[in-house]
Amino acid sequence: MEKMTRPPVSIGAECVKNLWRRSGKRHLFITGSKQRGKSTLFSAMFGQNAGLFSRFDRDAGLVELKNAQTGRASVSGRLENGKMTPVPGGFDHGADTLNSWEEGTFFIDEIGFLESSDPEYCAALDALLDRVPVAAVLRKQPSPLFDREDALVVDLDQWYARFETMKLCCVVMASGRSERFSGNKLLAEFNGAPLVSSLFSAIPRELFDTVVAVTRYEAVAELAKSAGISALVHDEPALADTIRLGVEFCPGADGYMLCVGDQPFLSRDTFVALAADFALQPECILRPVCGDTPGNPVIFPACFRDELRSLSGETGGRAVIRAHPEALVLHPIADPREFFDVDTRENYARLTEAI
Repeated sequence: MEKMTRPPVSIGAECVKNLWRRSGKRHLFITGSKQRGKSTLFSAMFGQNAGLFSRFDRDAGLVELKNAQTGRASVSGRLENGKMTPVPGGFDHGADTLNSWEEGTFFIDEIGFLESSDPEYCAALDALLDRVPVAAVLRKQPSPLFDREDALVVDLDQWYARFETMKLCCVVMASGRSERFSGNKLLAEFNGAPLVSSLFSAIPRELFDTVVAVTRYEAVAELAKSAGISALVHDEPALADTIRLGVEFCPGADGYMLCVGDQPFLSRDTFVALAADFALQPECILRPVCGDTPGNPVIFPACFRDELRSLSGETGGRAVIRAHPEALVLHPIADPREFFDVDTRENYARLTEAI
């Protein structure tokens, strides 16, 4: 199965917006090499509302600078003999726009060689950065803007490279004895199939280096295998054993996503979004949250591997989270149904109400 090389644009946009919000930085700069999709991502995040946008007409060999609010446009660059050349006066209305903006976030797509060649535009940009928040696409070239302490810089080259190459292991914890359910809840019927099959079908296999279901039930193991998922059958007694066995099944992973088998509404997009967020911050513990309610699955970086393996009894991953609050990052999701899990028969009866 072909590896997923980058998150879908909509998911990537939400991840970067969340990262910007969490960072507390005033400004956001998105950079990366050519054809990395900087402008596509920027547009998905912010649209083309108030701001300045540059577009290159390849057929005409011209770069146009446009004010998205007023529609005013000018030619700011011209391709001559294979070299892009600034057009005198091409940034005059751009500088006027920057100088007149007084409040609210300002958006610029993009800032590069042409913009840097106009002293008045650069001075207006510096003044703007001191007045209001700015979100901008930056050409990957030397620039003092990258050194601003009040700016979050997201380099798509680094992010996508980590996303493509990271080895992420998904451990499905499917060993519970379902004592409050009075039967194996993972095999209870849901939408015409066993409950755990909903989770198995939601897991994007191309996202993970390894997916393993750790279970004490042969029937669950067979369902996992039929979904293209590895299965580890055991007879160890405790929750901590399930986590240890799952982590040890993936010794070379960069991160471990621990999920439970009884969340039938967990979506493929949530798996991808958590992985994309983890690639942005590979040293952090990633946990989804809906409103004020945290949930599963949770990604633990490899640096916590030994702590996960050392858990005992019915102690789960929460113990590692409590021990390292500084490492925890919460990833917001919108649909509270995704956290719906099955513990009792009464809880199971409400499944159809949640559909």
